[in-house]
Amino acid sequence: YRSSGDIQPSYPSVLRNLASVERYRAINASVPGCWAYPDMLQIGVRLRHHPRKEDGMLLLGDVIGLTKAESRTHFGAWCIVSSPLTLGHDVHDKEVNDHIWEIISNREAIAVNQAYDGDSGGVYYNSTTKICIMPWTGNECNHTSLAMDTSSRNLEGTITVPSYRYLSKPLGGGRVAALLINSKEEADNLTAKFADIPGLSCST
Repeated sequence: YRSSGDIQPSYPSVLRNLASVERYRAINASVPGCWAYPDMLQIGVRLRHHPRKEDGMLLLGDVIGLTKAESRTHFGAWCIVSSPLTLGHDVHDKEVNDHIWEIISNREAIAVNQAYDGDSGGVYYNSTTKICIMPWTGNECNHTSLAMDTSSRNLEGTITVPSYRYLSKPLGGGRVAALLINSKEEADNLTAKFADIPGLSCST
């Protein structure tokens, strides 16, 4: 069942829809046969009439999509929250397929998606520092952290999110998958402590 509104091929839209599954996970309403679904994957989806020329973008004429890093984050996030994995791109577009194949064919990530051990997976830690992300660019509104509610919007499509968040999902047999998401423009070193990951028995 859909847990969100329609998704768009932009990073703010991906983060907004990802957040929609948490309320269903909290009441254990995302389970085998009845999964919370934050809409189809936007990896490789082209968006016309919004030209942008920047390194790392899928840019073909007047077409853009998610960056490679955003696409990896998108796929990993949908996998770790047990979302149905529905491809949204033109599967007949060889150029796009070549660009995203290593992401959508990641067997380890797909195995995480298919596993279930009593918890559909989700956020276990949010940064207390918030950032505002602009629509269609994935860039921060500015380089100042904003202490705003995560539902706040300054522009249509603009969202305020934790600068980073950690997600986990139990896989059974004492194994747990973890995903660390950095939503800032600049690279960052994120560290997760084993002792803090839910369901993980080891601490070092």
